[in-house]
Amino acid sequence: MVIADEGKDEKKIDVLFYFQPYWRWNSDSMDFSISRSRTLITADLPEGFSCFVEIEIIPTVQLIKAQLEYQFGNQKIIVGQQSNSFKFYNPPLHERILVQYPLASLVPNFDDLGVTLLGSIGNVLNYRFSILNGKGPNYKDDNKDKDAVVFVKFSPSNWFSMASCWQGGYQEWTKDIEEKYYRSGQWLQGEIRPFFHLLIQPTWVKRNDMDKEGWFILGLLQISSRDQLVARYLKDINKEEELTLGAIFNFNKRMRFLPNIYFRKKLDDNYDIGIYLMAQINISNE
Repeated sequence: MVIADEGKDEKKIDVLFYFQPYWRWNSDSMDFSISRSRTLITADLPEGFSCFVEIEIIPTVQLIKAQLEYQFGNQKIIVGQQSNSFKFYNPPLHERILVQYPLASLVPNFDDLGVTLLGSIGNVLNYRFSILNGKGPNYKDDNKDKDAVVFVKFSPSNWFSMASCWQGGYQEWTKDIEEKYYRSGQWLQGEIRPFFHLLIQPTWVKRNDMDKEGWFILGLLQISSRDQLVARYLKDINKEEELTLGAIFNFNKRMRFLPNIYFRKKLDDNYDIGIYLMAQINISNE
């Protein structure tokens, strides 16, 4: 961590380098790769401002996020490249392989340019409203109509919460055809903690303009202060079914090991069995 004092204003810059070795086997293939490598930079600025930059290095070099934030009271304004509605509530990077991006299957898995107002009312209600470009990062804004996003999370108790999100906007068919269609989608997700060490998370998602929907249920069992067992059943928008069993082992604050096995029922009623072995390694300047 780098800290510079100038009078009463404290500036902090945190740099995190993240990479993810990955081994996969199923009945058809076997491969090893560095599936993802990114650099994340966070800087606290004076007067309630902060900024965040995320750069992908592997598999391709590209800017994932670049945003300026301003905090006032219980509210925050975010300007720049940021998550769309189907990424607000996804798990952290190191856990996403276990849920196979079920929300990202409904929209392109990219961040978007725009402005967001988010905040909270006590510990009960969290809200987020965004106006987004609707095209994704590094794209020219061909369409004049923006996407609107509404996100609400209601947490009436420590053992139960419910979150809902909707996103919609006009999209052009192609750059050559100026006709537009209205695309929208929403998801509804609950979090239930019947006891302290267990989390059950059912989620339903739908893409309205494609008339497709799916759902999944994720269970996390805390077996120690560092480690978890994971189970997830998914029925996706293509009507394929998949059961994933896995674990998250934390050797220390910089390294995690994520073994998991999946059983997938295909559309032709055949079955596929596969194994994922993945490690998450963080290197920071702290």
